[in-house]
Amino acid sequence: MSLTSTLCDRAADCVELFYRTPASSVAHLLPEGLELVLRGRWAFWSITVCPIEKLPPDSLPPALDVLEKPSESAVYQVAYRLLVQAMTHRADVRRGLYLVRGDVDDGGLTMARERVSGPRREHPAEIRLAVQHGEVALDVKSHDGVSDVRARMLMSSSRLADGSCFPTLMDAREFLDHKPYLFTVAGNANHRSLQIAEREPSGLSRQQASIAVDSAAFNLFAQLEQTEVELERATWSQSMTCRWRVSQTEKLLEQASTPSPAVALPGVA
Repeated sequence: MSLTSTLCDRAADCVELFYRTPASSVAHLLPEGLELVLRGRWAFWSITVCPIEKLPPDSLPPALDVLEKPSESAVYQVAYRLLVQAMTHRADVRRGLYLVRGDVDDGGLTMARERVSGPRREHPAEIRLAVQHGEVALDVKSHDGVSDVRARMLMSSSRLADGSCFPTLMDAREFLDHKPYLFTVAGNANHRSLQIAEREPSGLSRQQASIAVDSAAFNLFAQLEQTEVELERATWSQSMTCRWRVSQTEKLLEQASTPSPAVALPGVA
């Protein structure tokens, strides 16, 4: 089975933001079989804003099937992922990302009329990412109102975030960057499996720079009652084509546990 999500072939602006948050405030968002990767009491969000060409079906797990897109403009996705790990039945620890919520620019898109069943984590939105004169502006208007964003960022030299939970900038980079796997869990408590989508870069970033967040308001954090969220790292790049493909499915190590109670939130699985 080969399912891929492909970024636009031309270089386009991409932003990646890493936020720390108390693990207790996001643990309920994970399916049983995944656990948060922690530094002390902190868990970590990876928020990426990037152009897309195609999204795979629900089982990957994004839920929009893009049939057409205008070639003259980029179609953007905002993805909210948590840094997680899982232990396979071979006792191997796999580390990657879990998609909690995704927003996709619906301008010019034709969506599939028939969608496969499964958890829906992709949602239509109006997304604008503008880079000009060393400033980066992100504006998102989600159709369900759950994940509106307004953020202003500035190109900046690399430095450790104020109040960081990491001792050095290098430690923060090594811990947070380069997570090439996206996880989803299938099955029940007796037969859980880990589906692994692997990121396959097929081109190099033309430019990359650190950015400082001047102001940012993420409505999703408010919806999730994330009152203690702090920025750890932020980067801007002009990236070439990148693909996600389902590389393998592994059986998870079965453990007797009681899942955390889920908190109902519109648009968040």
